[in-house]
Amino acid sequence: MMKQKILIVLICLTAYALFISILAAKVEQRKHSYINEQIDLLAAKINTTVENLKRFSMYVFEESVNTPATLSIVCSAWKADKKGRAVCREDLYKQMTPLYNRLLNYNFRQLHFHFPNSDSFLRVHSKSDYGDNLASVRYSVRAANETQKFIAGFEEGRIFNGYRFVYPLMRGSEHCGSVELSFSMGSFLNILSKLSTNDFAFVIKKSVVEGTVFEHKKTNYVVSSFSQEYMFDKDIHSSSHSDAFLNSISEKLSPLLLKGRDFGLEYKFNNKSFLVIFKTITNFQNAHVAYIISIGQDKGYEQINRDFIQFIAVSGVFVSIVIGLLLLFFGEREKLKLLSSTDMLTKTACRRALIEQIEIEMSRADRYGLPLSVVLFDIDDFKSLNDNCGHCEGDNVLKNVASLVSKTLRSSDLLGRWGGEEFVCMLPHTDSAAALAVAEKVRDAISSSRISPVRSVTASFGVATYRGAETIESFIKRADEAMYQAKRYGKNCVRLAPMLHAEDDSSTM
Repeated sequence: MMKQKILIVLICLTAYALFISILAAKVEQRKHSYINEQIDLLAAKINTTVENLKRFSMYVFEESVNTPATLSIVCSAWKADKKGRAVCREDLYKQMTPLYNRLLNYNFRQLHFHFPNSDSFLRVHSKSDYGDNLASVRYSVRAANETQKFIAGFEEGRIFNGYRFVYPLMRGSEHCGSVELSFSMGSFLNILSKLSTNDFAFVIKKSVVEGTVFEHKKTNYVVSSFSQEYMFDKDIHSSSHSDAFLNSISEKLSPLLLKGRDFGLEYKFNNKSFLVIFKTITNFQNAHVAYIISIGQDKGYEQINRDFIQFIAVSGVFVSIVIGLLLLFFGEREKLKLLSSTDMLTKTACRRALIEQIEIEMSRADRYGLPLSVVLFDIDDFKSLNDNCGHCEGDNVLKNVASLVSKTLRSSDLLGRWGGEEFVCMLPHTDSAAALAVAEKVRDAISSSRISPVRSVTASFGVATYRGAETIESFIKRADEAMYQAKRYGKNCVRLAPMLHAEDDSSTM
């Protein structure tokens, strides 16, 4: 009997140790996913900022730069000799200086005119620096002149770095050169700081600075506090406690920086948990050249660790029980698996389970060419319901909506709670037309049913059909944008996301 008890204890301890190791791997995966989510969130903010700045630059170009007077000066200078170009340069400088001074108030950093052969004609931001040929160091300038098309993206320059918006200068069919409007990375950091409580910094590869910047302008940069391979732009960097933090983790950063990829890590500093994210910035050749760094106190990562420790403590109690508890342990393990994929309030799939299943269906759609759609819907005016009727009534509405929609969908469809009052329906083997019909059916069912005894309940719907080889973020984002369009159109309606996204159009410019 004693041997049997020892064997049972050993089996329990072995199973416990195996379970903890598996759980530890899951926790690490969850941490990795959490960091990736934060990286994606930062990337979305950066992309939105770039798009807004691009629109602003286009407005400035069309209204104040691409004028007959400016084109006349640049075209005349292109045809003139050295002396004539000097006169034209002075005329253009006088004409553009008031504009440039105004643009400085909106975080513009450079206003630069070039000839068709990529020679610098006038740097309004640095009048005395001109005449150098940019073809070998400034892809954006060379490409804009060779293709006579608008070019946009990040690039280091002879004096400053920044997001470049380069426009060809055309007088009718005559190509006279190009002009660049550039924004400082400081404008990005300022905008990001307003959107978050985090600290932000910008570093650029030392090799990029040394290979591009004028020798007498390299003093604009200083080697970073945490890596000899990266430099701070002094115009947009001010020493702060973030420097001390980055310096304290320099050993951890070194191998990650060598890869030139996005990454994030959690670190304890002054007894507080911080999450630092390095978001890579690429140039026109899609080569990594710089990082935007986000540093902030973080409770999400810390909560994952606390959950893990608490689970170890609780599960450790079970290893002291013999055979009956072993059976219970395996039962609890299955229960935990179910709980991890289910939203406890609505009894529908949780966000993690939705993401996993949608990714599986995306792979199947890519492999077999099958249609796949998602419907994302949001309960209208849910906040006012909670505020006026209480959270208990809000919870009842969520449960009733989930129950009603589950009965409306097919058995092959998957309904899950995306977050808050948002739900996602995954519709395998369903094209746009069929998905719209399903969304309309669900919308009508919600609006015509007595979901709540205190007020009517409606929802707004966004429908997106998988377009192949896109990310799940892009897929869901298109549905989310369509849903917000439905909100703007008065709520309680359905909108279909276009197959092509606006960002795809801009990437082809």
